[in-house]
Amino acid sequence: MPIKTLGELAEYVGGRICGDPNVVIKSASTLGRAREGDISFLVNRKYQKQLRTTKASAVIVDKETADTSVPLLITEDPYYAFMQVMVLLHGHRKHKKVGISQRAFISDSAKVGIDCHIHDFVTIADEARIGDGCIIYPSVYIGQGVQIGNDSIIYPNAVIVTNIALVTEV
Repeated sequence: MPIKTLGELAEYVGGRICGDPNVVIKSASTLGRAREGDISFLVNRKYQKQLRTTKASAVIVDKETADTSVPLLITEDPYYAFMQVMVLLHGHRKHKKVGISQRAFISDSAKVGIDCHIHDFVTIADEARIGDGCIIYPSVYIGQGVQIGNDSIIYPNAVIVTNIALVTEV
């Protein structure tokens, strides 16, 4: 897991710092659960009091506040910045590479790109097009003529018909 300074994170997300840019950030957490080395965020002002008690080494916010001695990373969109920091520090979820399951049904007229991983019980209807590098989890239905872009991930039990997606997790 990479370790970054607050200054490096600010540069990465396009924010500015109020406090020490050399603070070391190792992980991300909520305000209430954060420990030294963690970065957190505050958007909903009803949690403003937690700025005084958080153990986080830094907090992502949308404006400066006097309610804390914790270094702040100020950005236009703290939710988005926190997501970017999470991915930078922890990476994306790893997806199991399964190839194309023999239990999947793929129409002869459908096109599946290279390096796709199609799990059990997937149905890909006539004329559907699946881009390169896609991962399609079990029990997904992709309707006639639907086009899925490169590197897409379709989670279990999704139904995509004429470009409308209904996703339900089991």
